Amino acid sequence: MSRAQTGERCFSETGFCISGTIRGYWEQNGGLAVFGLPLGPEQSVIGEDGVARQTQWFERHRLEIHPENAPPYNVLLGRIGVDVLAQQGRDWQAFPPFDENQADAENCRFFQETRRQVCGEFLTAFRAFGLNFPNTPGITFEESLGLFGLPISDPMVEVIEGREYTVQWFERTRFELHPANDPPFNVLFGRLGAELQGTATPPPPAATALTLNGPWELVSFGPANAPQPAAGSATLAFEGDRVSGSTGCNSFNGGYSATAGNVTFEPLASTLALCTEAALANQERAIFTALDGTVNYSVAGTRLTISYSGDQALVYRTAGTAGLERGTWQLASFGPVEAPQAASGSATIAFDGARASGTTGCNNFNGGYSATASTISFEAFLVTAAACTDEAITNQERAVLGALAGTTNYSIAGDQLRISYDSGRQALTYRIAGALTLQTGRWVLSSFGDVAAPQSATGDATIAFDGTRVTGSTGCNNFNGDYTTTADTITFSPLATTRAACTSDALSAQERAIFNALLGEVDYTITGNELRIFYEAGRRALTYTTVLR
Repeated sequence: MSRAQTGERCFSETGFCISGTIRGYWEQNGGLAVFGLPLGPEQSVIGEDGVARQTQWFERHRLEIHPENAPPYNVLLGRIGVDVLAQQGRDWQAFPPFDENQADAENCRFFQETRRQVCGEFLTAFRAFGLNFPNTPGITFEESLGLFGLPISDPMVEVIEGREYTVQWFERTRFELHPANDPPFNVLFGRLGAELQGTATPPPPAATALTLNGPWELVSFGPANAPQPAAGSATLAFEGDRVSGSTGCNSFNGGYSATAGNVTFEPLASTLALCTEAALANQERAIFTALDGTVNYSVAGTRLTISYSGDQALVYRTAGTAGLERGTWQLASFGPVEAPQAASGSATIAFDGARASGTTGCNNFNGGYSATASTISFEAFLVTAAACTDEAITNQERAVLGALAGTTNYSIAGDQLRISYDSGRQALTYRIAGALTLQTGRWVLSSFGDVAAPQSATGDATIAFDGTRVTGSTGCNNFNGDYTTTADTITFSPLATTRAACTSDALSAQERAIFNALLGEVDYTITGNELRIFYEAGRRALTYTTVLR
């Protein structure tokens, strides 16, 4: 293990340090999110041009010091995307050509040099990071291009560590779409340095049957870009070579077989009750259409997605785990169950599908997890490396990171989450941060629209929940109606509204967003004094702050 010296920043996860020119470059140009952890020491390496240069490998990049160049070009990035493809025996120049009839100048960026375009979430990620050129405020196109290089492929589906992801290759990285994560973590950069160095996690062997913790509860169905929320209680369970479940109207069972990415359903036997509600009937048709023959599936944390009919999908979550995703949990105590210690500072944790993130009160962390109704398994976390100067915080961090490792038990009772560790002798106890409820007060809209790029609210748009009634204003018209709620969802009945003409385009856009969001079943979170109501499959949100009654 490398030992810390003056000017070094060391990482316990890999045992290596960064210092000097490379440390400055790493910290100023994206840090952990862009480059990942160091995989070895800084060392002299002879390049393709025969010149020896100081070089250091990271999870996602290779950094080379070029002292002959003036900053910021005194550190250069290897063309690691091209290198990984070459190692795999793939020539990016032989990829199928882009159909320029599909060019979308309004929503995409076309790169003439490689004749590829970058769109959607990948374009958002491209624009969100860049090298730190001097005297250039914000992140310019040139800075993003300097970091990632040119796109060298169209988006494509590839299997990474046993799971299918939509990816797009660039000269210096691989963009990976992780739809279960909230932005900005829905696009991650491939661990290409680890792959080239041979330290990537090997993919698991192909499965002969689905080994899933179940049963699963249906979350949504229909088109992936405009899913419909589940109606009633629709479930799915796999046991041996048999599958069973409910559409929310009828029960079914039958045989199945599976590989790592595909599942083949035999014809299902089903009860024949008449589905009298249109929503249930539509849901049942979607389920029986999907669970027919061979279809694709993927598992991300607590989510199971079964794709069918091209662009449509059933999305399930592990039954009993929804409570983990209620919002941000605030640490209340840690240590021995019989004599817990009160938490110090602000230590939190939040769960979102396949990712857990939070703070120990000193350092931030994030990583993957999976859960059943009573157990939770954490992957190795990425953790910042700030020095904890307070002994109480240091002890707390040690307990938190020790508990959130491997597989352990958890339970949720009311607003309390308890994660056991040390064979059940010790526990972390969390409570929902702020402990506010929908009924706490009148909520005032602060922003709406894309989660990654929200628009500021206009006028006095409010919402209030009282028992079974919801009332509010869009800033233009008043509305009211009925609602029901669970720990993390709200179901709105059709709202009654006044019909005044909105006096500005901004108010009209805001009103459309509000009425699109307050329709049917939607997810919500309350963190501190902030209420977020998600819509369009979580890609958009209304964000309110509370005004106590």
